[in-house]
Amino acid sequence: MTAERDRTAVVMSIRAPYADALMDGTKRWEFRRQPLPEGVQWILSYRSGAKDGRGVVGLLRVIGQDTASCRAWGQGPCSRGYGHGRVDPLFGISIDSLAYYAADPVLGLGARVTGIAVHVEERFPGAVPLAAYGLSRPAQSWCYAPVGWRGTRTLEAAP
Repeated sequence: MTAERDRTAVVMSIRAPYADALMDGTKRWEFRRQPLPEGVQWILSYRSGAKDGRGVVGLLRVIGQDTASCRAWGQGPCSRGYGHGRVDPLFGISIDSLAYYAADPVLGLGARVTGIAVHVEERFPGAVPLAAYGLSRPAQSWCYAPVGWRGTRTLEAAP
């Protein structure tokens, strides 16, 4: 039997350095190849990577989404003088990292990416295991959060 899901919230797998940068506010955009479905307002940030640091580390509010080609996104940091290797403080990512993420063997830098503007709503005191949300494994990119996710903020909330 599949658990009921909240279509306004997703659990999103994000690599550790980017999850940490989102949670400390130095990265304000999360980039994905596909936009989130209309109506998604919340992202539970799942820090992926090393076993000891994995887990849901906080709650992000979706401010908006902007879909453009990787080349168009790259013009922002490049034209602002941050170059290809330096992190642009507005986007929280370098153009090299964005190009690597969006690399498409056929389309190259013309691949489309979606920038999801986020605001940190809450940083959790510790990484909350996915089991606390009724999930057995992380999603490749994201999955809808279960109904009742709002009460799960700490390790003590885990069953």
